[in-house]
Amino acid sequence: MDESRILLALIQRNELIDNHSRRVSLLSTLIGQAMRLSDDELRTLQLGAFLHDIGKLSISQRVLEKPGPLDEQEFEQLKAHPLVGGNFVEALGYPPNVVQMIKYHHERLDGSGYPFGLKDKEIPLTSRIIAVADVYEAMTAKRSYREAMTVQEAFAELSQPNKYDQSVVHMLRTILGTIDWPEFHGLTRQSDLFILSSKNSDN
Repeated sequence: MDESRILLALIQRNELIDNHSRRVSLLSTLIGQAMRLSDDELRTLQLGAFLHDIGKLSISQRVLEKPGPLDEQEFEQLKAHPLVGGNFVEALGYPPNVVQMIKYHHERLDGSGYPFGLKDKEIPLTSRIIAVADVYEAMTAKRSYREAMTVQEAFAELSQPNKYDQSVVHMLRTILGTIDWPEFHGLTRQSDLFILSSKNSDN
């Protein structure tokens, strides 16, 4: 079994991470298309977004689905997942731009993010795209411990120019009005093809 199949098998063992990763990957790709990224950039974005939360596989389900606030130790565990995931795929030979997307997707423009506290243009565009897609999907999806939040609540969070790239947020708002949702959900189930083909195309 090659590295891509191993990663896919690992992600599929956790339904929450699997479903979230597929939706974030597709949303990120649609945003990237709207922002006129090249075909190579889109393929890499699609893969990086699919793998963005792989570091969460090192965290217990109890912590990931905890209904109340995380304690300090649990929060430190959670904050480590971008670095854990990035280091993991780096060790498997994935390209540096994919590794960066995974490590930087929780960075924020004002430096308040983690794990590195990067600011503004220190954060690559692809990581800024994944950050927006990640927050939107996480807030509007139903979880075992809470109901889905509204689109308005998600955009209230995302409409903070000190944290999120507003050109990306604008593109997300634009594409949401054009999505064929049955087709969207069908495409998310095809994400296996992305991870199995993208690494080979980068080598």
